[in-house]
Amino acid sequence: MPFWGWFLQRITGACLLFLLAAHMYLTHFVTPQDPITLHSVQARMHVSTLLTINYLLLFLALFHGLYGLRIVLMDLAPKTLNAKVVGVVLTIVGICFGVFGAYTLRVLAS
Repeated sequence: MPFWGWFLQRITGACLLFLLAAHMYLTHFVTPQDPITLHSVQARMHVSTLLTINYLLLFLALFHGLYGLRIVLMDLAPKTLNAKVVGVVLTIVGICFGVFGAYTLRVLAS
């Protein structure tokens, strides 16, 4: 595994722990305890801090999860799988999910 992949995997893991704690705190303890409806979620998305945390959670979790999947796949079958093909496929999947997730957050925030 290249050094930067290893390093970014650890950094994103630590950031995800911090962001998840911040997300849980802001969602459950700071905002009013309204029932969860589409309108209450949209109202929460107008808080720029929560929206930023959600974007960061989306992209960091995508990277962390897909890079972890790449590591698992390359450890299970290093000779039968081409590392470049696996990387390209997972990058395309990550971009598709990232665009879809960002679009969903954008729609909720508007």
